[in-house]
Amino acid sequence: MSDEHVLAFCVDRFEQRVLAMAVCSPEGTVRELTLPELSALPGRVITHDVSLLIDAFRNASLPLPAELVDIVEGLKLASQLSRDQGGERHWNVWKRAARHFP
Repeated sequence: MSDEHVLAFCVDRFEQRVLAMAVCSPEGTVRELTLPELSALPGRVITHDVSLLIDAFRNASLPLPAELVDIVEGLKLASQLSRDQGGERHWNVWKRAARHFP
């Protein structure tokens, strides 16, 4: 069993506050959580758009989780396309995930 949690979140880009967060535990259970709960979460957190998440933690004066992994960087590398080559469509986490979930 791994210690990796998968986090999906939505942030208001203008107010830099988290609107919604859900985490999938190593056991496969999904639950909503708050920033303080996420801050104290043990293990690795795999997520998207880490820069927005870091801003939300900074604005709330909370420490970051122990380890954050941003999958968008992996999608960028896997697409082998720059932004001016239309790579941004391939980096979109929601579009990539939609193929696997109804």
